[in-house]
This record gives sequence, structure tokens and C-alpha cells, in this order.
Amino acid sequence: AFERLRDPSHNRAFNEAEWTSMCAAADIAVDHREHYIKRHQFLAWARRQGNDDATIKQLVQMLREAPSAAQAWMDPTEWGRESATFVNRHIIIRGRAQ
Repeated sequence: AFERLRDPSHNRAFNEAEWTSMCAAADIAVDHREHYIKRHQFLAWARRQGNDDATIKQLVQMLREAPSAAQAWMDPTEWGRESATFVNRHIIIRGRAQ
């Protein structure tokens, strides 16, 4: 809901098992997986999609009220300030057609 509010075109994020399964179904052999964490400046991230102040306030409130596990996953710093940051997590999967 958080990411979809910022960018409605983002429907959902597949997890590693789902990506691996889709690769296998497409006859692609996964030969490399890499996880990385990217820290974002919250305001720049939110404004990138042209969000207005009201939407940004909603995003701030959503993370403030999120369960502790979600807050730990996103690791916000200085939340509610102009210097606020958070992380999101990515996976790079490389595969080759079999």
C-alpha cells in the first residue's frame, strides 16, 4: 500500500521464490542471485512521482503507524523531517535460457 500510494503503477513486488519459480517456468536457469539495500531520501523519492503534500503526509503517517516489523524492514531515519530516509531491498537475478 505504501509504494502503491506513491506510484499507483506499482502493483506488487515479487519475492525471490516467485522470481525463481517464474524463471524455471520459462526454462531459464538461475546462476546468480544478489541482494542489495538502497537508502532513499524520502522527499525526493516521494516527489519523483509528482506527489502533492497531502499524499506525502499520508506516506509519513502510514510508516509511522506501520507494524514494528515493517518499520524495521524499511529502517526509517529522521522520519517526519525533511532529511528523512528509508531503505528498500532489491534482488538481482541472472539466468540463462536452457
